[in-house]
Amino acid sequence: MTPKERLLDLLVRLIGRGTQHQFNLLFHKYHEADIAEALELLPTDKKALFFSRILTNETVDVFEEMDMESQIEIIQHFKVENAAELIEKMDKDDGVDLLEALLDEDEQKAQQILNKMDVEDQIQLNRLLTYKEDSAGTLMTTDFISIPEKLTVKEALDLYKLKSPKENDSAFYLFIVNEYGQIQGVISIRKLLLAQPNTLVKDVRNSYPIKVHVDSDQEDVASMFQKYRSIVLPVVDDLDIVLGVITIDDVVDVVVEEASEDILKLSGTSGDDIQGERLIQGSIWYALIHRLPWLFVTIVGGIIASIIMIYYSKVLSQSVISLAFILSFVPMLMGLGGNIGNQSATILVRALAINQIGESKKILTIIRECCVGLIIGTIIGLIVSGYVYLTSDNQIMAICIGATIAINMSVASLIGASLPIIFKTFNIDPAIASAPFISTTLDIIGQIIYFTIAIAMFNAML
Repeated sequence: MTPKERLLDLLVRLIGRGTQHQFNLLFHKYHEADIAEALELLPTDKKALFFSRILTNETVDVFEEMDMESQIEIIQHFKVENAAELIEKMDKDDGVDLLEALLDEDEQKAQQILNKMDVEDQIQLNRLLTYKEDSAGTLMTTDFISIPEKLTVKEALDLYKLKSPKENDSAFYLFIVNEYGQIQGVISIRKLLLAQPNTLVKDVRNSYPIKVHVDSDQEDVASMFQKYRSIVLPVVDDLDIVLGVITIDDVVDVVVEEASEDILKLSGTSGDDIQGERLIQGSIWYALIHRLPWLFVTIVGGIIASIIMIYYSKVLSQSVISLAFILSFVPMLMGLGGNIGNQSATILVRALAINQIGESKKILTIIRECCVGLIIGTIIGLIVSGYVYLTSDNQIMAICIGATIAINMSVASLIGASLPIIFKTFNIDPAIASAPFISTTLDIIGQIIYFTIAIAMFNAML
């Protein structure tokens, strides 16, 4: 029996007749993430029974580790009072995420749960629900400790013990505020413990705290965590009043979410489903809705490319070279252009996502990618033209193919690099410059380049 199977068997027995002591032993021996993973394998009624048997900080930690779909299923099995109690014990950022999802799923029950909560929790959660989507406000939790700047180190530690914060990353830092609640500094518990008891907090604090605005985009928040190597950042409003804090675990979720969204968009799939789980495990109808739209772009592009091919075929049919021989190189030209264009787009989307490209370097980056495409195209063009000349002994066709590849790949790199930057400039997600969009565009442009060069060279022969 594997460790996961042993844990699953233990959970089944505990759900049936476990005591408080046995549950405590479970939480002591296993991490909440492992318990949550094993619970996911059980039917919904068994999951709900696990949390209804005993509701402690440990079981809430397990609940927070479960995926959103399971959380909603469990909450819907609960009575309104029990659901309200469970959400009250959650970290506020996790609680508001669950309520947002539940509002979409069952608005009436979500409102009933909110109404059963303590007034203070209702106020906090309702305020968090008002922040715009994907902003710092939706990531933050209001579970943090702020202290007046005039306290001594001893008084600060006594206040910390009195408030007895939950065990999470924000518990390791105290945010120092003035009488108006405006942030003046930050200090770690370590620094407090090592300082002299009678020293004023304001004399040992970090007076230049890194902070984020409540309306900042979550990608910008993630960049700040990376830049400053932080594990906790305070969230402030326009007046510098501390509204909450964001912890590193929430930022990890953001990074995974944004990466998954960009990958889905780059593949020509809707990026609305953050984890992509429903694309794999959801209904076929859901998958069709989120995968078909960009494929219609490909269909339209294919029809246009077909019209172009038919038109130029009529012109080229009178050339001295076999039309079949001329058309045999079209798939290769389209493939090379699409591949290098998508390479450039992927590189640029990633660079823009992690802020590697400053405003002053955008044009230089596009020019650089175009030069890279031209060099690669020239190398491949020479190889392919050499092959054509050796196998067909047709110098004109060899030059035509080589020139087309070089020009086509430089143009493809130009388009692949410039589209993400153009979209970013107009506040459109750069990942929308996805594979189907670029490939379809380059299929059309590549054929026009190829046939134009071919006709020009064959006319020069006559």
